[in-house]
Amino acid sequence: MGNADVKRIKILEAATRRFSHFGMAKTTMSEIAKDLNFSKALLYYYFPDKNSLYSAVFEYVIDKMIEDIEEVIDKGGDFEEIMMYSIDMRVKIINQYYNLFEYTMKMVKELPDEL
Repeated sequence: MGNADVKRIKILEAATRRFSHFGMAKTTMSEIAKDLNFSKALLYYYFPDKNSLYSAVFEYVIDKMIEDIEEVIDKGGDFEEIMMYSIDMRVKIINQYYNLFEYTMKMVKELPDEL
């Protein structure tokens, strides 16, 4: 993993903590940069705006959940065990990252009905 990948992951992890604790509206790019001792310019190099960072964080959290579920599948558990684990993981992720999902649900509700 290159230095750029490491920095990107550090940014995603710091932003995940901020978004999950304070929510999207109350989190600023400046605060995330300060948490990491990075310049805002470096943050904007990786993510052009807060919305793109938020989208990357959302994808990062979902990808981690999927990886955990795939590990259980690879171990060869039975169908019921895998389904229960998947449901438990989803509930755990939603509870752990409530503010992250709350913003996403708000955005989904604002979509036009035609979609």
